[in-house]
Amino acid sequence: MKRLLTLLLTLTLLTTAVFAQNAGVTVSGKVTSKNDGDALIGVTIIEKGTTNGTITDIDGNYTLVVDENSTLTASYVGYQTLEFVVPKNGGTINFLLEEDNVGHEEVVVIGYGVQKKSVVTAAISGISAEDIQGSSVRVDNALKGMTSGVTATAASGQPGEGAQ
Repeated sequence: MKRLLTLLLTLTLLTTAVFAQNAGVTVSGKVTSKNDGDALIGVTIIEKGTTNGTITDIDGNYTLVVDENSTLTASYVGYQTLEFVVPKNGGTINFLLEEDNVGHEEVVVIGYGVQKKSVVTAAISGISAEDIQGSSVRVDNALKGMTSGVTATAASGQPGEGAQ
């Protein structure tokens, strides 16, 4: 009786493990700019409705394992988001992203990503290249006193040592 119970339990676990596996399909491709045909680095490719995703490499290439008939979303700052339905057998999906007409004044780079200016609720300061031009050899020292909340202190007394 004990052997029969052990055999049934083992078969049940194996059957559950086999049905629980969903290998999905492999999708790969390249993301390029529609305007100039250049590869786009760091484009986010996500399986819509999940957290399964990846980003493109230095050549604009990506590879991702997704469920059959799912939808891939490609998004990149300054470009329009594109969606594409994955074919049943996976394969190659190349994205050709078109620039969005959002002005640079409307995008804010923050410490953990990028947001539209209209969404940001914190105080925003901006520094242009003209503001720091010729003021210092090092960027970290050039930012001293330019905006509130940014401090740059010498790490040590050594010449050429970077700031903290």
